[in-house]
Amino acid sequence: MSLLNPLLISGLLLAGLPILLHLMLRQKPKKLVFPALQLILARKQQNLKRMRLRHLWLLILRVLVIALIVFAVARPSLPAADYSFNTREWITLMLVVAVGIATYFTLLKRWQSQQLPRHELATRRSYARGWTTGGTLILLLLVLVWPYQRRIAAEIKAPPPSAQLDLPVAAIFLFDTSLSMSYQQEGKTRLDVARDIASAHISDLASGSRVSIVDNSNDNPIVFQPTLSAAQTRLQSLTTSAISLPMNDRLRTALLAQEEDRERTIRESGGTAGGGRERFLRRIYILTDLSKEAWRLGNSQLLKGELERLAEVGLFLVDVGEESPANISVRELRLSREQVSTQGTVHLAALVESVGGAPREVGLELNLIAEGQPAINKGRPTVNLQPGTPQWVSFPLLSDLNGPTVQGSVRVLGSDPLEFDNQRHFSIQISRRPAVLVVSPSLSDADEWLAMLDPEGRKFAVTYKKLTEFGAEDLEQYDVVHLINIPSLLDADWQRLGGYVEAGGGLALFLGSERVVPSNYQRGQAALFLPALPTVHRYRKNQRLNIDQPEHPVFRKLNEDRAIPILENDIWIDRFFKVDLAEGAGVLATFTDRERSPAVVERLTGKGRTVMMTTAVDAAQGMNSRWNNFASPTDVGWPVIGFAESLTLYLARATENRFNYEAGEDVLLTFPPASTARSFQLRRPEFRQSRESLLEGRSYLVVGDARDVGQYQLTELPPTPTVIGGFSVNARGRESDLTRLGEPELVELLGEQRFQVARSIGELTSNVVISHLGREVFPIVLALLVVVFLGEHLVANRFYEVDQSLPLPPARLSDTANEDQARVSREPPPPEATANDTSSLVSNAT
Repeated sequence: MSLLNPLLISGLLLAGLPILLHLMLRQKPKKLVFPALQLILARKQQNLKRMRLRHLWLLILRVLVIALIVFAVARPSLPAADYSFNTREWITLMLVVAVGIATYFTLLKRWQSQQLPRHELATRRSYARGWTTGGTLILLLLVLVWPYQRRIAAEIKAPPPSAQLDLPVAAIFLFDTSLSMSYQQEGKTRLDVARDIASAHISDLASGSRVSIVDNSNDNPIVFQPTLSAAQTRLQSLTTSAISLPMNDRLRTALLAQEEDRERTIRESGGTAGGGRERFLRRIYILTDLSKEAWRLGNSQLLKGELERLAEVGLFLVDVGEESPANISVRELRLSREQVSTQGTVHLAALVESVGGAPREVGLELNLIAEGQPAINKGRPTVNLQPGTPQWVSFPLLSDLNGPTVQGSVRVLGSDPLEFDNQRHFSIQISRRPAVLVVSPSLSDADEWLAMLDPEGRKFAVTYKKLTEFGAEDLEQYDVVHLINIPSLLDADWQRLGGYVEAGGGLALFLGSERVVPSNYQRGQAALFLPALPTVHRYRKNQRLNIDQPEHPVFRKLNEDRAIPILENDIWIDRFFKVDLAEGAGVLATFTDRERSPAVVERLTGKGRTVMMTTAVDAAQGMNSRWNNFASPTDVGWPVIGFAESLTLYLARATENRFNYEAGEDVLLTFPPASTARSFQLRRPEFRQSRESLLEGRSYLVVGDARDVGQYQLTELPPTPTVIGGFSVNARGRESDLTRLGEPELVELLGEQRFQVARSIGELTSNVVISHLGREVFPIVLALLVVVFLGEHLVANRFYEVDQSLPLPPARLSDTANEDQARVSREPPPPEATANDTSSLVSNAT
């Protein structure tokens, strides 16, 4: 224990004054010749013992009052520890006190039932008060105070610190600059509040202090500012960022920076690393809203180990978060596709969520922005939001899209405390329709597939050729080739297909006819790129499909539209080809037969890909020999339409191109290979621009620094600037999660008793004092002083009080002593006794 005013402890000598006064002012009974004193003398011993007991308690309480006053003025402090009672200790305290009170009243009730004389009952009650009070205190010492002090001693692992607050400080202020810190309350963001607290605290640091301002938006090295004013300037430049590193990593970097700086300063002062004298108090301040998303939970042993090893570095956590936040956010946008043809359509849905507050109706707005055109409003749906229950909101189908890129946004109408997540952006690339060649022995083999492939004639440029015409067809003009029920091909045709796939083409084969010759598919040229080699035709009645990879691009749209269960349950298969998988092939779907035979397999070859389906996609075999109901328009033909579209887009690589990213992701833009280098201008949000280059022969451009949320537009420069595309960047959806860290999670991250939490500059200053000088116990001492003073006042007022609360025993007038007492009370006092003597006599007797 340490004292802020140690000289004042000498005032404890004043605690002897009550003892001196009690000794000097003790009342001495006067001896009077009075015949009727026989009754009073019979009670002398009992009254004297009771008065001595009351004198003792009053004396102790008055000594404690003076001692506690002196002790409080001396401002004692204790090393930092958890001095509050835990749940078990509170329960123990209440039980012991309850036992003491119950014991006292039980004894009193028992004595009252025995009809004891009043003076004896009063004496016993005085003894009962003393003994039950003393016994309760002794029991509290044994079962509460002793375990309590052992717990506190265990938490204090070092002697009380002797550091002074006027020493210079080497402080690192680590700011959480994730987007949740832009939450506004009373006109200030959480980052503004954190900035104000840090600025006020830096102003109070001792002369010669060194400060570093750090945030978690990047992993830049930690450097101490040359002056405190430079630190204040750096402080004001902090802004929130859509990209943030886990606070765990930045905190560990700050700890290592403190260790490195300590060793360097010791060496500069002529000492040796690990053995010199430290010139600074080392502190790290974490200013955060305690959002869980800013931290990496779990597996924090490395950080806790560093915190334990560098125990001399003080850790102070400043909580600037809103304890009960309210927010409405657009968490996610879902596009049916990101690249469409000029006549294509796009379905758009938004996931909207409300946190905190009451249920409310929220309006959304969808705006489209095309190059050189004003924003076009495409709908304003409303949704009734229940707090904590996200809802998907669908917008009208987007059609008649023009331009190289169509960009837009979905935003919440109105405003709320957290603005960044009220809007999400999207981009749709407009391109030519993929050219598709469909080949089959006859039109009847492919007419149903052609109908499913492009029902409206707007998605693909489809060309049909019979097998006899296939040899003369130029495959390079097609993005995708579909071969349906092909019995066999010449080696030259297999070789042409292999070269086509190698160069980047997409090939789909459907084996749905008994005319298919398996041995032809096993020829050397075919085996180089086919994903599987058919072996035998199988008849397995009433089999079902099992989609093994629902997240694969071929099935992703069906999965999002919840059509896969229909595809698996309502499609029956009676016939299929047994196949042997080629090396490097992957199975996307299987049949439900015992061998789990492959149904849809794929293989990547060179720049292209090949997909094989081992059953029919048509009903050309007739109703009596149907292989399945895959293409039947009377059953469940609509999920098959989605399968045909997704498969073709996947083979055309249209599903690979992304134009919507989250902040921090690398943006990949693909282009046809060029024989010369190309230059682009990338227009970023807030009208900032940068120059990008594509080297000769390269077919993709990587943008690795797309940190800002908003719309990006790419323009090719020479010979004339031409807008060729764009993309959108949004904040990560989990940034809208305002769930806060609780105390157990903080302890798990940082360790128990390793940090102190403050919510204001006053609490932060108090935590710093506690950390370096110990926990001041002035409030505790003052509270004890009030309790003891009230006890002294109560005892002093009841000291000479005549107790009328005890019941009188039954009257026995025949009793000689009672008759004498009654007679004495009726007789006047002798003339020798004065009024003062009489009152003193009565008071002593009572």
